[in-house]
Amino acid sequence: MRREVLALAWPAIVQSLLHTLVFAVDRAMLGRYGRAELSSMQVAGPLSWSLVSIFTSFAAGTIATVARAWGEGDRDKAAQHAAASLWMALLVGVAVGGIGLALLRPLVGFFHLEGEGPRLTTAYLQIILAAAPLLFLGIVGTSVLRASGDTKTPMAIAILANLANVAGNYALIYGRFGAPELGIRGAALATAGSLGLECLLTAACLFGRRRRVLALRHFPIDRTAAARILRVSVPAFLERVAMHSGFLVFAGIVSGLGEVSAAANQICISVESFSFLAAEGFGVAAATIMGQKLGAGRPDLASRGCREAVLLSVGFLCFGALLYVLVPAVLVAPFSRDAEVLALAAGCLAVGALGQPTMAVGITLSSGLRGAGDTRGPLAVTMAGVWMVRLATSWLFAVRLGWGLPGIWYSTALDWAVRAALLVTIFRFGRWRSIRL
Repeated sequence: MRREVLALAWPAIVQSLLHTLVFAVDRAMLGRYGRAELSSMQVAGPLSWSLVSIFTSFAAGTIATVARAWGEGDRDKAAQHAAASLWMALLVGVAVGGIGLALLRPLVGFFHLEGEGPRLTTAYLQIILAAAPLLFLGIVGTSVLRASGDTKTPMAIAILANLANVAGNYALIYGRFGAPELGIRGAALATAGSLGLECLLTAACLFGRRRRVLALRHFPIDRTAAARILRVSVPAFLERVAMHSGFLVFAGIVSGLGEVSAAANQICISVESFSFLAAEGFGVAAATIMGQKLGAGRPDLASRGCREAVLLSVGFLCFGALLYVLVPAVLVAPFSRDAEVLALAAGCLAVGALGQPTMAVGITLSSGLRGAGDTRGPLAVTMAGVWMVRLATSWLFAVRLGWGLPGIWYSTALDWAVRAALLVTIFRFGRWRSIRL
């Protein structure tokens, strides 16, 4: 079972790391372009991430239904659910992009940014929102491939997308190779272009002869398949709303600590995102195995595979925590030239090491439960962790007690500890074994 987990997980981990590199490279290159540009990503980054994460939550339903059908050996049923997911991705992408552009200025104004912050943040998000339909299609297409057990193809596509993003950033941020110097707009254009490329390549693989996951006969949308996806996805959607609305309030607390703290926090998030998405990679393995083994009528193997994924995730993130403690200055150095920002970021990263093991449990186990079709449990846990623990203690530690940005990171570690404990309890209770999709 461990070999099966690793075979699914390592390409997903690489792809997750490559995907976060798209935004990490934006931050690193903008950090060398100017402090104001990097600081603006304190709002632009969370907003774009939140919109994408919330409105692609139906990918939880995609993985659960497609993996379950794949485990049953019903390829046509799997394709029907995949096609329904792609239709929903397109519709939601158009809606999110349009509504987001219409409400962008008041949304950015909510954060009371100083100086050039509002203009730079708006410029970045305008481009990202315009690319929302292609971005959403790419994410759901990747979920379909993963649910079918193919994690290597999305990894290869992510490599090409990252190379395109780096080249585009270098050309468009700094004005190289004859391109105009566009600063933060250049970063957004490069990111949108790389994610669009990822979408197109994923579509080619879904319809290609090599794997043939989909065919035109599976369109138009199958209403029964769409209903199943929505039944699983609605709690996942509510979970993402709860998490990211809380995260935006959390980002507002950080922004209130000043420009130096905001920039340092962005650096810490960029570094930690490698650990976060590595855990998500193990979560992909957990979700795929849970769905496929339940479809094959083997809940015992589903449980075993999920436990293996969690243990491997914990080991991986514990190694990252060790680096956070031993060489934090080395990890933050590529993101800025500002000594004050780097010193604060290094100190906070060492604090962040405390939450790495429980973050591994929380991310991987919640993904496994979603793969089994249990999206209500993770919803309840996220609401408790974010709204009852993180927000309350971040204000208490950072503002009331005056700990500043390190208090924010102590709060984050406490949040993950609570969530991990609750998710382990839900998993052991075993309701996920009897869920019917």
